[in-house]
Amino acid sequence: MKHYNPTLSNTMNKRFALKGESTDLVEDSIYPIYAINPIVDVFGMATRSSSGTSGVFTASSTKDTYITQISASLSCDVNANVTQFEVYSSIGGANRSFLRLAHALGAAGSQAVSITFENPIKLDRGQVVNFALISAVGVFFGAVTITAYTMETLA
Repeated sequence: MKHYNPTLSNTMNKRFALKGESTDLVEDSIYPIYAINPIVDVFGMATRSSSGTSGVFTASSTKDTYITQISASLSCDVNANVTQFEVYSSIGGANRSFLRLAHALGAAGSQAVSITFENPIKLDRGQVVNFALISAVGVFFGAVTITAYTMETLA
């Protein structure tokens, strides 16, 4: 039995920017056609030491962008008060929060968290991933790093 699926082969070639077709198939054999993992090609980092919002990175406007990992840290002195530390972006036309941290007034300390998404999160095209420190006073420092990858959309 010889199995060759040109539609699948052409779709995979387009999807992963591969060249050519696999036509030298062995009869009476079963074997994988493709085994490809996405390669991280987006890395963003932002830091803040005052209230406000910073853009970590902007999703591609021509390809689908998927977040695979977020790491965040927040350090505060005893007088600091950060009511909200948030990482968010637009997904499906609405702002969605990926991560939130808070710090209690009167206690120095630090927090760190890292999230790896087994099922990556698809961002809306051309949207900024934001990092915000809200109602922050005192001495503090927040940082965010994000890894992601981009892919062409299958037709």
